[in-house]
Amino acid sequence: MGTSEEDIERLLAQPNEAKSVTDWKQNGRFKSEQPSYEVTLEAYTIGKYPVTNAEYQAFVRATEHRAPNHWSGDDFPVELAWHPVVNVSWHDAVAYCRWLDNELRGLGRLRDNECIRLPTEAEWEKAARGTDGRLWPWGNLWKKGKCNTKESRIGATTPAGKYLLEGHSPFGVADMAGNVFEWRSTRWQQTYPLPQLDEWQEAYLEGDELRVLRGGSWNDARAKARAAYRDADYPVSGNGFIGFRCCLAPSVRDTGS
Repeated sequence: MGTSEEDIERLLAQPNEAKSVTDWKQNGRFKSEQPSYEVTLEAYTIGKYPVTNAEYQAFVRATEHRAPNHWSGDDFPVELAWHPVVNVSWHDAVAYCRWLDNELRGLGRLRDNECIRLPTEAEWEKAARGTDGRLWPWGNLWKKGKCNTKESRIGATTPAGKYLLEGHSPFGVADMAGNVFEWRSTRWQQTYPLPQLDEWQEAYLEGDELRVLRGGSWNDARAKARAAYRDADYPVSGNGFIGFRCCLAPSVRDTGS
């Protein structure tokens, strides 16, 4: 997890990247991704795609939860049905996970020790870069056409999974680079290592602390689409390039570390 000095050397060796990477290093922009360290996680399942407008609509209609501000009432623009939902706050994402958990539990689809929740920062990063610590989901070399970042010049979200064949992660997960930043359950911490806590307990979910964002977006350059790049925003925030995906897992155990 995180960015090692070896990773920075890999970035420096990328075509046309030396100046920007050198600037990042001199300005300390890699500091929040360091030190690099290993994490062992319990088994979990992460959503193959970010939550789409069509999926989020079922939640809005069932609960009368506030709809994203670019919708008309509880209807999204029809052409965006399978695009990631955006203009959702961290609180909105938490509410969706709780609703989906209740729905699936009522149908007998969840075991007693399982829950639907937001992925932790560590769970998201492993799903994005695998166990070999690659820079992007597909490998260590940036390749245009494998994700939706500013370089694609699309200037908006794309359907979830559009780049699945070209840009999937080692575990077959789509859109882990670009398209939309994704909310994590994890509170922002400036450097590693992260404490191993149960992030889905009420006490951890309370408060207005910054929450982690991962993955880059259509509105950001490729440097922010790296699997180790970290960002954060306040949980009440929401805009046109932030969405989320869900995770199915046991509660995270407090190891006391």
